[in-house]
Amino acid sequence: MLDEFALTVHLQDVYWEKEGRKSVDAVIIATIFGIFLVFHTVPFGHAADLSGLLLTIYVLLNLIFVLGSALKGKLYIAVFGVFVPVIAILGAIRLADPESLWARQFYDPKGLKMRVAEKRYADVNRIWQPRKDFIWDFVGGKTGRPKQD
Repeated sequence: MLDEFALTVHLQDVYWEKEGRKSVDAVIIATIFGIFLVFHTVPFGHAADLSGLLLTIYVLLNLIFVLGSALKGKLYIAVFGVFVPVIAILGAIRLADPESLWARQFYDPKGLKMRVAEKRYADVNRIWQPRKDFIWDFVGGKTGRPKQD
């Protein structure tokens, strides 16, 4: 199912397109969860030692930050934030990815926050996107339809 995640989301065959990278993202996120569980890392750390009410409040607060990070387009930070809450807090308070649901909903398209976010993510993408694409090409294959003979 994870391998066909992009097909499930887009309801068309996008495996060899840029949108098909969502399948690779889903597999990598599931792998990260698996690695954490293999090393006996428990979500929410040592908070399990808290009483029932305190643990519930702690988990709900952390999930708010995890959800905020995810809505801001920071999926990997959200995943790590489940296990290390400080990371989720940092992801939630930072500027959103300009293409995220959060930015489209809450940032004025011509406002200062959107301009700063676009500049920041353009700089980040210029530096890190080629590296990320190299890894994704290695894991999931290059995008673009294979040639038909």
